[in-house]
Amino acid sequence: MSKELWKAGNMLYPVPVVMVSCGTMEESNIITVAWTGTINTNPPMTYVSVRPERHSYNIIKETGEFVINVTTEALAYATDWCGVRSGSKYDKFKEMKLTKEECPLVSCPAIAESPMNIMCKVKEIVHLGSHDMFVAEVVGTLADEKYMDEKGKFIYSDTKPICYSHGEYYGLGKKLGKFGYSVEKKKTKAKRAKRKKLLFYLFSSILSRIIFSESFLRKHDGLVYYAIIIPLALTITEKYFSKDNYHHGTSRYFNR
Repeated sequence: MSKELWKAGNMLYPVPVVMVSCGTMEESNIITVAWTGTINTNPPMTYVSVRPERHSYNIIKETGEFVINVTTEALAYATDWCGVRSGSKYDKFKEMKLTKEECPLVSCPAIAESPMNIMCKVKEIVHLGSHDMFVAEVVGTLADEKYMDEKGKFIYSDTKPICYSHGEYYGLGKKLGKFGYSVEKKKTKAKRAKRKKLLFYLFSSILSRIIFSESFLRKHDGLVYYAIIIPLALTITEKYFSKDNYHHGTSRYFNR
């Protein structure tokens, strides 16, 4: 195996590609940015790097606010167009038929068609050379409820996000693993399965004792018993402990 020595350059790909909205609800603009990412967890902080000659640069500098709008396969065309056209000549929201959504924590609009809008306030501007980095604190996010499961978890993969790699846009591939899967022990998986099985039997035992107890039957007439209790018990058992949802300790319900 041989490798060539190249001159210094940024070859870290793929990277996120986002549409950054700025300005106000009345006068706004969108700039496509690939130089962005997370830089701190607590407080949550991010950045966007923008060339000073870009139309959006002064808007962000003057207002000190912007919104990072997550892009998807459905927004790929608009993402590219907003990156190659200047806001000084075009109303990008109008041209791309995008909807302005009012943000509760910043004055600039979000893109309603984006599944996740990250509201940011600039904390510092770092002059680096070709680009200036707007270091910002995330003050809040708007998440599309359409992509949330019943427990309120945002399923990012369902949005079909896109990324940018050396001048080209790509969708994401299949899931390869989860955080920590490389060090998870088989015994841990077995213990988790055993614990879930124990919970199932415990639930079944308690439920049967309640339903078939003499005191319960005396206090509740047959109508309540047959119309409410039994259907409720069957529903809970079917939803959380059925064979499809509970198989070899990999229950869809428990592993969310």
